Amino acid sequence: MTTFPIITNGAPRDRSSRSCVPNAVPRACFAALLGALLASGGSVVGTGCGGSGAKAKQAPTTPESSGEVTYGTLPDKDSEAGTDKPALPDPSDAVAEAPAEQPEAEPAVPVEPPKPPGEDLSDEEKQQRVTRHLAEARQHLRQKNADGMISAALATLDVDQTSVEAMILLGHGYFLKGWDDKSRAVLEEALRRQPDLAGNDAKLWMIFGLLMSRAGREEESLQLYGRATEKNPDYTEAWINRGVIYLRRNAFLYVENGETIGALPSFERANGLQLGAAMTDDDRAGCRCKQAATCAHLGAAYRGVSSLSGQPRDELLLRAERCFKNAMTVRSNYAPAYYDAGLLYLDAEPYPGLEKKPRLERAMTYLKRYRELAGITTDAALVARADEYLVTAQKEWDKEDKLEKRKKERDEKKRQRDLKDQEKARAKAAETAPEPSGDEPAPAPEGTVQ
Repeated sequence: MTTFPIITNGAPRDRSSRSCVPNAVPRACFAALLGALLASGGSVVGTGCGGSGAKAKQAPTTPESSGEVTYGTLPDKDSEAGTDKPALPDPSDAVAEAPAEQPEAEPAVPVEPPKPPGEDLSDEEKQQRVTRHLAEARQHLRQKNADGMISAALATLDVDQTSVEAMILLGHGYFLKGWDDKSRAVLEEALRRQPDLAGNDAKLWMIFGLLMSRAGREEESLQLYGRATEKNPDYTEAWINRGVIYLRRNAFLYVENGETIGALPSFERANGLQLGAAMTDDDRAGCRCKQAATCAHLGAAYRGVSSLSGQPRDELLLRAERCFKNAMTVRSNYAPAYYDAGLLYLDAEPYPGLEKKPRLERAMTYLKRYRELAGITTDAALVARADEYLVTAQKEWDKEDKLEKRKKERDEKKRQRDLKDQEKARAKAAETAPEPSGDEPAPAPEGTVQ
């Protein structure tokens, strides 16, 4: 079976190390620290590093879903036409939005550490300020205003330097600005100051996973997203991010240490959370879902599992088809769903219930629609790949069309030969038939009795 890679946003960009944070952890040391973090369950006290705490052949589908870190209820990103990128912290997909291609330069002057709480404030006044500043930080997060988020988080820490939520919001804000070293330093400080509280916060591990993903360290990123789902089994965005990595690895479904894992379980779990309940067999059969990106991811996972030995291939291909079409229903301009549907029809041969030419015609229809929707905002390499697939589909269609025409010509020639043979046979039979004898009685008139 010819297979074609599925659309992806591309590999995370590696960023040069630029630290303006006092005692920022070097990258090499940070990698060692992460290993200690993952092994220890979150406690980083005494880990060293300068005292800082802290296969089927398919590729991933739709743009790498998320990177969101959830702090509260945010707008449904599927309602935002043309939005594919991970929403900041809170998701439909899952990860804080990656910074622009040219991230803002980090400040040349180190950021001052949080000031101690004002001694002239009562406990009640301090709590009121902390509550107000944290609410402001969450609001800036919803508005995707990284600067406002950072400012409000720092204002919180001016009053309460032990606030884990403020440090996580601050680390997230730095991540959104592209200041990865500062983001790591703040999160590590949160773990150093309050290892139990910070270590049990799923959002902290999610941001660590995003940092590793952007550094191109996929294995560490996968483990950190896994830590986030351990701390919060209902963390939709972390499940989606795990699923995206499994898709990229063509790890659709397998058992490890007695646990069924891979892209399909991850996306089914995320979809169930979005639906409000675990997916039922009927949900799976109809690919019921609420968000276009999740539908498309599920479709890619079903498509991948269909190529595994022992799986109900045709049933899974039809599920994948329904997923891609449902994604288009949820969001009619969701380009990746058209891309993936085009590849589904181009790749799956034979396709249940479809002859080859109709299958290729569908492939071209969806790929052309993807090209219409992709526009100038899509990675040029992906658009070029779609063009290549269109050429491939057209060539295969032309080849099949020629074969059909030749077959029709052969069938017509055979029909004409058969007709001629039948005429010759009748003529020969007439020539060899005996002449009637004159002694034979004439036939009796109709109605008479002989």
